[in-house]
Amino acid sequence: MKKGQMLMIALLAQSLVLPAWAATTLPSQPSVTELTSQEAQSKAYRHTGDISLTNYRGTSEEALKEVRERVEQQGDGFYRVTRLQMMENSSWSANAATYTPALNVGTANPAQDEES
Repeated sequence: MKKGQMLMIALLAQSLVLPAWAATTLPSQPSVTELTSQEAQSKAYRHTGDISLTNYRGTSEEALKEVRERVEQQGDGFYRVTRLQMMENSSWSANAATYTPALNVGTANPAQDEES
């Protein structure tokens, strides 16, 4: 084989392997983001619902992970833990508020929102 053909084959093989390798080594982006208190209170996010976790047996870290998973299951992208408490029976109880970016939420009647 000529040097030019070998170079072309090597470049072709490299172009096929490198994208697959890069895709497997990139860190995954979090699908759910916890907001700070200031972010949650800003006009950039709109409160969409709440999550409640009661009588969770495990560590506080595991309870917070469970809250995060529930937020993700609901399809919400942002949340803020509003309460994490150990109960008398040594289980955990947690509450979280879920949010969406304000730009993604349309209001059916803006005048009604101003009145409330």
